[in-house]
Amino acid sequence: MKKNIFIYSLLSLFLFQSCDDYLDIEPKDRVIPTTLSDYRGLMTSAYSSFPATKSKASVRADEMTINPNDGSAPYYKDVFLWKDNDYSEETTEFDYDLLYKTIFYSNEIIISGGKKLPETKDKKQLMAEAHAMRAYSYFELVNLFAKPYSKENASGRGVPLVLEIDLEKANKPLSLEETYNQIEKDIAEAEANMQQTTATEEYKYRFSKIGLDAFKARVYLYKGEWQKAIDEADKVLAVNNNLLDLKNNADGLFPNEVKSPENIMALDYAIDNVVNRMAIATDEIINLYDKTEDLRFALYYTENNGKYKPNKGNSNKFKCSFRVGEILLLKAEALLKLGKDTEAKAVIKQLAEKRYTDKGYTDYVAKLDKLSGTALWNELMNEREREVAFEGYRWFDLRRNNQKEIKHKYDNTTPEAVLKQGDPRYTIDFPRSAKQENPYLR
Repeated sequence: MKKNIFIYSLLSLFLFQSCDDYLDIEPKDRVIPTTLSDYRGLMTSAYSSFPATKSKASVRADEMTINPNDGSAPYYKDVFLWKDNDYSEETTEFDYDLLYKTIFYSNEIIISGGKKLPETKDKKQLMAEAHAMRAYSYFELVNLFAKPYSKENASGRGVPLVLEIDLEKANKPLSLEETYNQIEKDIAEAEANMQQTTATEEYKYRFSKIGLDAFKARVYLYKGEWQKAIDEADKVLAVNNNLLDLKNNADGLFPNEVKSPENIMALDYAIDNVVNRMAIATDEIINLYDKTEDLRFALYYTENNGKYKPNKGNSNKFKCSFRVGEILLLKAEALLKLGKDTEAKAVIKQLAEKRYTDKGYTDYVAKLDKLSGTALWNELMNEREREVAFEGYRWFDLRRNNQKEIKHKYDNTTPEAVLKQGDPRYTIDFPRSAKQENPYLR
């Protein structure tokens, strides 16, 4: 009984909200959930709790350096320098606790709501979203704090699986394979109950059938199950294959804006305002663009004293978890892995047509058609880096591919830090605070 009171006391800190707006999710009131409306409010709290971990992870990658004079730079310095074990007290930790808070909300809906609520289509939709959100949170956790999935790594350490409401239990990390099995099990439950084909504009942060298919495609890509990734990508593109045409973009929209025609689900704040403010694009990524013919360049970056600032992530309009451009690149990657070069090139061209000037597109196609093998693969990875720059993908792309060497220089008084190729720090250590709470993480 004492434990239940403690659980509901924790719930009351965050429940519920009267405004279900994905750009302003602030839980209000304090009640024990009993009705469908109560549990829908709890689901919204789960969405609102999902943290901007991709933003923090991007600081570790190779697409940005950080301005040491920015007021927030000291909080990210050790993240930037890959100091996972001996970081300073002021360092912002990775959001292990917030991801489990989202899982806690999902568990409450699945377990308690599953028992209390009558069987209706609205309940099924709610259960589908709760299972999808739990899966999405575990997917984020396992790709931060465990090695990339492979058959060789499958028996290695994953993350703790918390599938019941017990705040006093310290859970041991299960294997990578067990973690992914639970992710796929939750996805299957979500798929079986999902009622909404697409999310409405008002609730675009919510999971729907198309959002779930996009998520499945990413899971299969990360697992190296190429044909399954293609099949799920095709399901997404059958519902929405609309690309933002940068040749006809009078409103100056970004592909990853909430209002973009290609935005499938708008939950993640991939690059938050703090990281955007202190970020400076590296020469490496800037030099990937044709500054004249690639229409993304002038849209994505602003030049200031010879340095380029990313324009993405500087306002609430940038919320995007899945979008058509990224799904096309995902499909092209899986096709290349299966040796289907011609089909992969056709997909890449489909994206390029909306991203380059007419001359730039003609030149790009001529170059692409000459490529094969490693050169074609490298060009796809370059195109992916150009397209989804500063959207939170880069660290995870590096992890699951070549894990190349990266060098970071913070300021003139701090020694250069080196992340070696295949460095163990491509897997982030559990945060210090999490280890203090759970001895199994040490």
